[in-house]
Amino acid sequence: MGSLWCTLFDASWDAPVAWKETRPPAELGVAAGEHLHIGDARLAPGLAESPRWRLTFEGDDQPFPYLPRGWMYRAKLPRTKAESLYPQVRFSGRVENDGRVMELDGWPGMIGHNWGAEHAERWIWLHGVFDDGAWLDMPLGRVKLGPLLTPWIANGALCVDGERRRLRGFARVDESARGGTIAVGGVRVEVAAPQVVSWIYADPSGGEHRSTNCSIARVELSAGGRTLRTEHGGAWELGTREAPPGVEAQPYPDP
Repeated sequence: MGSLWCTLFDASWDAPVAWKETRPPAELGVAAGEHLHIGDARLAPGLAESPRWRLTFEGDDQPFPYLPRGWMYRAKLPRTKAESLYPQVRFSGRVENDGRVMELDGWPGMIGHNWGAEHAERWIWLHGVFDDGAWLDMPLGRVKLGPLLTPWIANGALCVDGERRRLRGFARVDESARGGTIAVGGVRVEVAAPQVVSWIYADPSGGEHRSTNCSIARVELSAGGRTLRTEHGGAWELGTREAPPGVEAQPYPDP
């Protein structure tokens, strides 16, 4: 099955506007010149379009593999793989959802891809775009190994002044659906999420997770005596087994 999600955030709204649609296997595929299509929506180099959105994007930053070794993408472990296909792009176009319309002109962002046989037991995805082209992109996970649960493990990157620095290793994390703090590799990040949307994610082996996301998060990053801040240019996603307190799931099943 293939599903499309669309969530619009605006700090002036009471809540984000969310939508989801699931299509059958016959409507999924990869045609010439595209990454993939789901029904009448498709993602291709420089273009993402559907009846609800038409976005062009440009940027020539090289892809960033989160996992530090190539063999990790071929091995059974870790069971979740991920890569930043377009770490730094600019989007232009139009998005419409539930009667709300947004016009984009050179908005900064990224396009990522994750796949695999199993979700991490618990995960965080943290992203931030700052002034002067700096960006942070960092997934973290706690992996279940039999009855044991690993500490938080980070695999990401910080790009400042055009130079990428890999952030990797065990991390100190204080997390909630509304943000938290992360410290890894001499970098400390504080995140606050003014709005969140929460989705049900089915697990391939059975059961489900809750994925709770804010794409207008406040992010403050400190590293080497330098501080980077963005008021609404951050993304914070927390994946959990339990339902976050006080956060209702969107009314869409995940087949």
